[in-house]
Amino acid sequence: MKKKLFVLGLIAVMLFSFTACGGGDADGGSESGSGKPAVKKMTAKDLLRTAIENSMEVKSAEQDLHMDLALDVGENEDPNMQMMASMLQEVGLDLHSKMDSSGEIPNMQMTGSVKMSGMSYEFEMYMNQEKVAMKMPMNPKYLVSSVVDEEGQSMTLDQEKAKEITLKVMDIMLEQLSDDQITKEKDAEVTINEETVKVTKINIAMDDTQAKAFLKKAIKAVMTDESVRDMIVVQSQKQAKAFGGEEPTKEEILADLDESVKNIEEGWDEAVKLFTVNTLEMSYGIDSNTQIISSDGTVDVTVIPPVEEGQEESKPINAKVNFNATSSNINGDITIEFPELTEENSQDVSEMGGMGM
Repeated sequence: MKKKLFVLGLIAVMLFSFTACGGGDADGGSESGSGKPAVKKMTAKDLLRTAIENSMEVKSAEQDLHMDLALDVGENEDPNMQMMASMLQEVGLDLHSKMDSSGEIPNMQMTGSVKMSGMSYEFEMYMNQEKVAMKMPMNPKYLVSSVVDEEGQSMTLDQEKAKEITLKVMDIMLEQLSDDQITKEKDAEVTINEETVKVTKINIAMDDTQAKAFLKKAIKAVMTDESVRDMIVVQSQKQAKAFGGEEPTKEEILADLDESVKNIEEGWDEAVKLFTVNTLEMSYGIDSNTQIISSDGTVDVTVIPPVEEGQEESKPINAKVNFNATSSNINGDITIEFPELTEENSQDVSEMGGMGM
């Protein structure tokens, strides 16, 4: 089971490394010019990196994300697998988010729904300078968590450091691609809020070997980055203190991180045998301001679970994810509607065993 979870975790990292969609024209629906000469002259790699860097400087935006998951367990007779396949039939996610990062802590609002086995489940999440409030399916109350400690210091990740590691991971991805695997499509069009916008599309395709090499390098880069390690130390100590636990030392936290990196490296060759990346295709729509206003793609993976005791062979499981995302109202006026929280409609997550941000 641990190996299965590890493999699924790797696939999740790979998928969400590619779904980012950030900047765009401030009106979110029309192109603001005929195209900058630099955009036309840039290579596909340079254009994508520049666009991602520009998009991360956006201070406010709205985003719409749609994602579909298809799971096929084939001839797998494992009752747990059959139950999972039954639950995950026709799974879809629709998410609308608003973001305003002009302050030290971003203000965010997310509303959406998850469709599963013919049922639809609604959820909400809000974040301001003080707290996070979430309303999940089957729970009538908001779950509330503080984002500041007792001294009023932020317990969230520093935005500038997060940008640095994002660019580092993007560079690792670009290193894996040959020129024929990342191409530039000029004069393409995308639809945002029922309006057509002209973009330059950057199309990416990675094979199984490249996808796994990217994962290995990206995970190690994140877990060994000094700024990330410093953030993890601070977050771990603040959360332990906030929820009344014994505060771990910096040395203890870093030792745990080093042990995790070691375990991943030692188990990597065996872990990557358990899945095959059949398809990994992504497309980014970049507008005349050299910002990403759309992204879409497909990730198709076959997982081959390890043979367990009593089994003669392992049956493959196929998972396919399609997604598309668009951004609008870039750097425009964003209103974050944080709900009014009361004792009757909310519950602090510290009362539920110490969940925290």
